Amino acid sequence: MREMIYDFTTHSLYYENQGIDVPNFSLTIDTLEMVFELQTGKLLCVQGFFPLIQAAKSNIHLPTYDKKDYLLHNFDLSTCNQNEVYNLTKKIPQTQKYFEKKFVKYDREKGIIQIGHEMKKQETVIEVNNNILCGLDQNLDLKCVYIIPTRFIETTIRF
Repeated sequence: MREMIYDFTTHSLYYENQGIDVPNFSLTIDTLEMVFELQTGKLLCVQGFFPLIQAAKSNIHLPTYDKKDYLLHNFDLSTCNQNEVYNLTKKIPQTQKYFEKKFVKYDREKGIIQIGHEMKKQETVIEVNNNILCGLDQNLDLKCVYIIPTRFIETTIRF
């Protein structure tokens, strides 16, 4: 299993062994990169420079979720090129209301990072893998991303 690491010394989120061996492209939420398979639109991983310094310190409760792949919904994959990076809210404008103001929470005790809006009970949450959960609104548009790194590399600064 690949380990997802959050490094407080460099404010970065990455995998110990990247291992992406299919053509892919990325959609970004601010500086967080969501990597998708080019042919299917399947979410492969998240990574990038992602400072938690200004994240709201909060107790995060993970909603009920189903384990399955997260595939981009109502998205024309032919508009993307291999290894290119695009802004999520420009490619999928209906997500702007959830991510236009970078809303990030961090639960230090549980080691969970939340990006986007709170999920409602009737909305769908998908566990992509042990490190990523995607919350979808009633139209199946991305509303929230929960990131649960396998381990953290700490700094001497406490938040």
